[in-house]
Amino acid sequence: DPFLPDRVREELGLASNEERLARDVYALHVMCHSRPDAHFISGRRTNRGDPIFPSRLAFHCAAEEVAERVRHCLDYGHGPLLSTPEPESASTAASSRSAAGPPRLASTPALEHISVSAFRQYLQSPYLYYLQRHLGLESINDRENELNPLAFGNLAHDILYAFGKSKGRDSTRPADIAKFLQRELDRRARSLFGEDPLPAVRLQLEQLRRRFEAFAEFQAQRTSAGWRIAHVEWAPKGGGIPFRVDGQNVQLRGRIDRIDVHAVSGAWAILDYKSGDKGGDPRRTHMDKQGNWKDLQLPLYCLLAESLGHESMPELGYANLSQDADSSGFVMFNGLDEGLLESALETAKDVVRRIRKEELYEIGRAVVFDPITSAVCGLNQFLPDEDDGAMEVTVPAL
Repeated sequence: DPFLPDRVREELGLASNEERLARDVYALHVMCHSRPDAHFISGRRTNRGDPIFPSRLAFHCAAEEVAERVRHCLDYGHGPLLSTPEPESASTAASSRSAAGPPRLASTPALEHISVSAFRQYLQSPYLYYLQRHLGLESINDRENELNPLAFGNLAHDILYAFGKSKGRDSTRPADIAKFLQRELDRRARSLFGEDPLPAVRLQLEQLRRRFEAFAEFQAQRTSAGWRIAHVEWAPKGGGIPFRVDGQNVQLRGRIDRIDVHAVSGAWAILDYKSGDKGGDPRRTHMDKQGNWKDLQLPLYCLLAESLGHESMPELGYANLSQDADSSGFVMFNGLDEGLLESALETAKDVVRRIRKEELYEIGRAVVFDPITSAVCGLNQFLPDEDDGAMEVTVPAL
């Protein structure tokens, strides 16, 4: 009960204000001593100009330092914080924020390499690409009590990789395929979570078990139709290939989940595993209704896989392990032809040009998983993204 006084909370053995303070001071000291270059950011005013109290943690220091820290918090180069600011119209405030732009470093490292998955992020939000790909900004916490989407997907990918390397990968019997996947899931779950995982994790493991049962059915059907798994988790030698843009190379990197070859026709297909709750449609994921590219992952996989020596153009698609059985299965990129692939390549080159020009500070439509990145961007309008269940954010100009 949040209305219980601290003394009563202590008597009942509940978390109290003093305990929370001690915990946070301890965490702060650990950060300061393990990361000597740590910086702490604190807001000073609301967007209306009202002063914000600094964190009490800032004043847990030697007594002789407290007064200096108070002075620092009250005066930060633009007059004392406690003075009354000049009234500012909403349009003037928005204009000044827009002119200042979002936070950035003084210099940006040269673009030497880029992964195929980074293009989607840049097309959605150059600034989010800058924060996460250039600066490596992320949150780290130990509060997870269930598998987050990334961990859930990684577990599924690891098990499917093991299947793709197993002797039974060409089986046409769903029961045999399902048996292998279930056994591998049990083995990895014990290794990762022990014999008694948290209830939420147990539930997620059961969800994955059901998805593998559905996968076994459509995998057996694909094998019966003549398709064989040729490669899993394939990457070109060295992890990437040179991607030439305006006479200058950038290293294009990526790892393909799976490559199939048809035993009779010799056709080949590049597949990406998708473990989101909703099954993905490659065309919808990669192109908007106007025909503009918003993701380049599958087309750029074609470029990565050229070294395999196939003469024909590959089929591109997803292997969906979704919660909805109706959207599970292999879904291919409809209407793909040489012209579309060429336009995707030109879009990728344009992205590289813009990054080289340091066009990185437009927020755009950002898909945010990370609360720290969200806070830096000032994101506050959340919409569900139809493609992958992430949070899509439409942001006003800073």
